[in-house]
Formats: sequence, structure tokens, C-alpha cells
Amino acid sequence: MKFKKFVMALFAAALLAAPTPALAANQTQIKLVNSSQAPVLIFITLGAFPAFYGTNPGFIQNVATMGSMFNPPQSISGSGLQGSFTLAKGAATVLSMPAGTAISGNFCFGGPPLNCPTTQNPNGQNLAEFTLNNNTPAYVHPPEATTPQEAIDISCVNGVNCIMEYDLKASPGGNWQTTGKPNVTAFQNYPIGIKPNSPNINKVGVFSIGCDNCTSSVDPGCGTAWSGWNVNSQAVCNVQRVATKSGGVVQIQFDRFIAGTPLK
Repeated sequence: MKFKKFVMALFAAALLAAPTPALAANQTQIKLVNSSQAPVLIFITLGAFPAFYGTNPGFIQNVATMGSMFNPPQSISGSGLQGSFTLAKGAATVLSMPAGTAISGNFCFGGPPLNCPTTQNPNGQNLAEFTLNNNTPAYVHPPEATTPQEAIDISCVNGVNCIMEYDLKASPGGNWQTTGKPNVTAFQNYPIGIKPNSPNINKVGVFSIGCDNCTSSVDPGCGTAWSGWNVNSQAVCNVQRVATKSGGVVQIQFDRFIAGTPLK
């Protein structure tokens, strides 16, 4: 047991030593960490703009332009709004966006994001979602928004195929917060659980099973696959901060895939 703890400590130290470039002024970086014992396929899906933000050109709209924004650089397969790359076991890479550039989208581990369970993922799959660096007045779209907000969460709306974690301690801009929690520094998701209860219910930063509106199930997709689960009673799903307080590093760590019996 002591030997195992020693090895894990060395492994953790190696992750901490992964390259992190100097911070761009007022730009939030994303650090992806693979803490598992095998390479992991990572899909990135970008939000389509200008559907919400009018003519603002600042959101990244082509994954093919992103490879060189990572340190170390990543070879991204795909173009337009969706692509993928593989991160080696124990490896980390940091995404740094040019000044004035925003990003909105999600990371999905092991395959592309899907609404329905698959043979590979019989309990569906969860996503690391984010909107970052929307830190100028041009990103405000009244009346839907009056002040731009950076926002992050883990979506288990369409199930759970892995454990992932957000670490915010290296993002010293404005405090990240959600309802009743003025200073969120970390959060993670949990296994899917047994219907109708999920251990993800009322967890900070997590949309639980079927809770596409956080505290209710409106249209989670895939017919009735995600119906019948208990919903969150607390609106703690989105973790946000005022976008003008952007900066530092948001770390998203992949821990492991979860094997499970199919949903019933």
C-alpha cells in the first residue's frame, strides 16, 4: 500500500510539472489533464455563433485553427465545429487563446457527444462544458444577458461514462460561484447511480441525469431515455464569474472511464 501511494505521488507530481505557458492578460486558459493509465480520445465540439451573439466575430468557429493554440501543440482531426485528438496517459496540454478570442463548447472523452446510450457507453456520456473569455461588452446580447459571464459545468444530462474534475485554484481572476457558494474552487461528477436517484443530484457544477434545465427536465433528448430520474432541488449547476474578471487557468481533468450495466 505504501509503495502504491508513493507511485501515485510521483504520478501526481508529473502532472503538476506539465507545461503551462505564461498567462495572456485577461485571457482564461484551459488545461486538459489525463490522469488515467491509458491514452484518451478527446472530442471538442464548439458552439455555433453568431446565432446568439449577433455579428460578434470573437468565438472560435473552426477546430482546425486550434491545434497550435495548445502547448504542447495537438494534431486535431476534423474541421468546423467538431474535431478530436488523443492525449497520452499522464499527459497535460494547455489551450491559450489570442487576446479578444472567446470559446464556447464542450469536451467529451472517448467519443463524440451523443444524446442516447450506445453499446460502448450503455449509461450515456457526460460532458465538460465551458464559455470562456467572452470578456468585452460586445458579447452582451440584451435582453437575454446584461453582463457577460464566463461559465463552466459538467453535464450528466445524457448519462455518465467517466469521472472528470474541474480545478479552479489556478484561475485567480474573479471568484467562481454558484447559488449559495460564493467561492467554488473545484467540482467533479460521480457515477450514474440507480434510478431514480443519482449521486450527481445537487452537486455543485453538475447537471444531473435528465436535468437539462438544472432543476427540471424539459427536453434532455433521446425520447424517454432520461425521464423518471429525480431532479436537482438546488440551482447549483452553472459555475460562473463576471467575464471581465477572466484570467488564469481552468483545469479539466479526466480520471477514468466507468463500466456499468445498461440503463433500465
